[in-house]
Amino acid sequence: MPARRHCRNSVTGLLSGLLLFGLSSVANAEFDGGLYFGKSSSQASDVHLSLPNNTNLTFSNVSWDDKSFENPVYWGLRLTYWLPQAQHWGIALDFTHAKIHADLNATVQVRGIRGGSAVNTQEPLRNTFAELAMSHGYNQLTLNAFYRWPIQSRQSRDGLSDLTPYVGVGAGIAYPHVEVTTAGSVTDEYQIAGMVVNGMAGINYELSKSLAMFGEYKLSYADMHAELVGGGSLDTKLWTSHFNLGVIYHFGHKN
Repeated sequence: MPARRHCRNSVTGLLSGLLLFGLSSVANAEFDGGLYFGKSSSQASDVHLSLPNNTNLTFSNVSWDDKSFENPVYWGLRLTYWLPQAQHWGIALDFTHAKIHADLNATVQVRGIRGGSAVNTQEPLRNTFAELAMSHGYNQLTLNAFYRWPIQSRQSRDGLSDLTPYVGVGAGIAYPHVEVTTAGSVTDEYQIAGMVVNGMAGINYELSKSLAMFGEYKLSYADMHAELVGGGSLDTKLWTSHFNLGVIYHFGHKN
């Protein structure tokens, strides 16, 4: 009985220790929740259209308008966990809501096959598309790794000590609202449309122990493939610059 009681007490002590360690880790963890707004700018890209009626076309250098300040505006959310044993390093889940709109009146080079006939000409996009946009979101969801530079003294209020530069890289998915209308197809739906990679650099300014603001430049690349209702597909590769301003709320422990 004493040996059994000793064993039971040891197990209870071990479980209690693990529980206290877990609670201590959570209490000492540093989380940041961020909300940001800004502007995106996507570079012109080639658009490839495939339709079941023996149509396979490439539209060269299609220009994209971001309309970042029109409803729904450009915005994003970010949740960052800073590693307790390596506090310069963090892991962040980031969601960005941007938009792209093609100018249908723009004249572009068109090559390929339309309805079985060869095409190599310049014509307005409107000749093929009644709509070509992702206006309810050229959305990106990425998992990112961040590195921040050490601050010599967080207690100092001289201004410079409140600045924290950082860089980050990440990858994830594009989840756009595909809005493509042609003579034989109307697509108006959310899709997982490919992979996204991004890199960013910015700086935080501490307003208080729990609140900060930040400015950031982010560059993203997306290899987009959208399936069209009724068959066919639309493909493009997008390089997008993001200029972000936001606020951060610090949850949990912060050194």
